[in-house]
This record gives sequence, C-alpha cells and structure tokens, in this order.
Amino acid sequence: MKKTKLLPVAVLASLLSAFIPVSQAQMDPTQTRSFWDDPDFKNRFMGTYGQLSDVEPKVSREEGAFLQSVVPVIRDNPRQAITELQNANSDGATAVYDFAIGNIYFQEGDLNNARTNYLAAVKKHPDFRRVHKNLGLLEVREGNLDAAIKHLSKSAELGDMDSRTFGLLGYAYLQQGKFVPSESAYRQAVLQDPDKLDWKLGIAQTLITQERYDEAIALFSQLIEANPDRSDFWLLQTNAYLGSNQPLKAAENLELVRRLGSLDSASFVLLGDIYLNQQMPDLALNAYQEVISREDKPDIKAPLRSASILAQINAFDESQKLIDTIQTNYTSELTKPDRLKLLNLEAKIAKQQNKVDRSAEILEEIIEEDPLNGEALIQLAEYHVDKDEVEKAQFIFERAQNIEGFEAQALLSHAQLMVKNSDYVEAVNLLNRSLAIKPSKAVEDYRDRVERAARSLR
Repeated sequence: MKKTKLLPVAVLASLLSAFIPVSQAQMDPTQTRSFWDDPDFKNRFMGTYGQLSDVEPKVSREEGAFLQSVVPVIRDNPRQAITELQNANSDGATAVYDFAIGNIYFQEGDLNNARTNYLAAVKKHPDFRRVHKNLGLLEVREGNLDAAIKHLSKSAELGDMDSRTFGLLGYAYLQQGKFVPSESAYRQAVLQDPDKLDWKLGIAQTLITQERYDEAIALFSQLIEANPDRSDFWLLQTNAYLGSNQPLKAAENLELVRRLGSLDSASFVLLGDIYLNQQMPDLALNAYQEVISREDKPDIKAPLRSASILAQINAFDESQKLIDTIQTNYTSELTKPDRLKLLNLEAKIAKQQNKVDRSAEILEEIIEEDPLNGEALIQLAEYHVDKDEVEKAQFIFERAQNIEGFEAQALLSHAQLMVKNSDYVEAVNLLNRSLAIKPSKAVEDYRDRVERAARSLR
C-alpha cells in the first residue's frame, strides 16, 4: 500500500484558509418602491391624512391640493414635476416638497440632487422619518456607510420598524466589520419580516465572522431544509464547516453543489485541497482534473501548486497524472517558467519512482531550455555520479558552481564526489569554497572529517 506523507504545516495553513468568496448577502440593499406607490405615504401626499404626527411635516390645505395635482405629472413627466415642485418650493413651504423632489431624482438615478433635496427636507423638519430612511438607502447605495448608519438609525429612533431599515443597518455594519451591532440589526429585521431570507443570511454571516460556527451551521441547516436547491446556502455553510474544523462535512457540501452543477472553479480547487489535506490523493486528483478541464478553469498557479503538493506527500502517480492534464488543458497559457516548473517536478517524480534514465532525459530537456538552471544541473550531475560517470559529473558540477544561488550546493555535491573517489585534498578545497559562500556547522564538521582522512593518508 502506498504511504503518503503528512502535509507541511505551512501548506496545511494555506489550505484551511481558503474560504469560499460569497457575496455579503443575497440582497440588493438599494431597492425601494417609488414613494407614490406606497399607499400610506400616498394618502398623506394627497392630503387625506388629517393631523400629522411629529415624524411628518405639516401640509396646508393649499399645499395638499397642489401636491394632488402634481401626482399624474410625476408619473408621466418626472422632469416637469420637478420644475413645478421647485417653483412652488418657497422658503416657508412644507418639507414634503423637498422630499418629493428628492424622491423623483432618486427614481431617475440622480443621487447627488436627491441627497441635496433630502437634506433640505430634514433641515426644515429634522424628524422627517421617511427622509432619514431614504437618505440611509441612498448612502448605502453610494457606499457611504457612516452616513447610511446615521440616517437609518435616526429613522429607527423615530419609530420606523420596517424590516428594510434594520436589514440595511445590519448590512452597513457588516461592511464596516462591526459584527455585533450588525447581528442585532439583522435579528430585528427578522422579527419584523420572518420570511425574508436576506436578513437570515445576514445573521448567518455575522455568526461566521464572529467564529460562532456551530450557530451558523445550525441556521444554514434551517435555510437549506427550506431551500435545498439554493447552492449559495450550501457554500456558505461550507465556510462554517471549514471554520469549525470539519473539512469532510465541508467536502460533503461541495460534492452536493457539484451534483447540482453549480460548483465554480474556486470551490472545485477547494474541494481538491480538502481531499489533499485529508490524505485522499485519488479524490483530490479527480476534483483537480475536472476543474482544469472546464472552460472556466482556474489560473495555472492553482493546479501547479496542487501537482507539487501531491508529489510532496508521495502521491507520485496522481501528481504525474495531474501534470499530464495541465499540459493538455493549458497549452496556450503555459509560460516558459511554468513549463520549467512542470519539467522539474516531472524529473523529481521520475527519480522517486526509480525511473532514473527518464529523470535524466527530462533534466537534459530543462537544461537545454534553461542553461542556467542550477537545480537541474546539480540533479543531472548526481545522476552521472550514480552511474559512475565521474568526468561527466565533474563537468556539470563545475557549470553549476558558476550559477548564482547554486554555488555552495554545487561545490558541496562536487566535494562529496571527490570523497567518493578518495580525492580528499580536492574535496577539502571544494568544501572550503562552499563554506566561504554559505557558512554551515554541518558542512564545517564534514570538512573537518575529510581533512582528518586526508592527513591519515600522508
């Protein structure tokens, strides 16, 4: 039975940090109904509401009649409605005029003018709740989170219990990394609208960011039970499983999304990485091969890394199969450095599989393409050492000794060849040169032993 090595700690940490990127919430926080379609406001807008509360400005009988006449213009010709409202908006006019103008600009996508008119409305009537709510919505859309939180909080303070207000507050706090108030706001939103999935997703994401993974897993299980075909729910729960150190549970989720046909490239790579970390190289290879055969295959760096790690854990057959798949599917994307990485890896695999002649052929191919590849030169020289081809080995070691970054290792390997051939004096000379470039206690001790052997022969 083939033994696999444990992954190095650094590699393990890298794999476990690979959470799935999913949008912060499956919602568009910038959507709102047109103000004239809100029945409650429409009644007030038409002047049929009687005495106003403290959170709405007063409207005179004349202003109400004028607003009533403008409603059809708003629907048919928004720009004309703005002009009529602006003409009527004198210093003492109701703040509802500014609010109406702001809403029309908002509907038209002119957010700067919408903001200007909303601010004018709250200047006239500081507790105009609907304006604070719409300003909060506008600022969320613009990414001005501090301003959004200010106005949404004010709207809630003034008695706004709409789930959208609290949901947007949760969203804004989440974007700022303020997870506790975000969770509180999302929970309030759920109280107001228990059926809204967006708010439940918001809660789940705050739980994940607070590393309360078990709670997040439980919440996602409820969402999945009600919506089993929602692949995004399965993927978000996968993140929670990874965070709670349950990689095989995460893999189960990814496999289910794979069967749904919704697994993207990044998640496929993650699935392979999980199997790799769990010492399941055959399953890892299957995931890697499938993803790099797709049209939306990942960047070449991911499969190159995977092939290298497979070799590190002694999964040589799987590593070579993945290399073959890479070469088939990345023909046009492979750069010269990428090709050399693959060839170097193939040479190491062939050597580990005792295919030493094949390994040497690959090394010669590498050197032909990259004559200054010191690592390949040293490995090829060592191949000739094993074949007792001393002159060839010496010649190649001498080439490697002149390549920056490989001088010390080439000198050391050359010295070991000289020791093997009982040329201790030359070996000491080579070891001293190696130590001058890269001091090492182990090499120094080796040099001392070789010196003693040299003296014993005098």
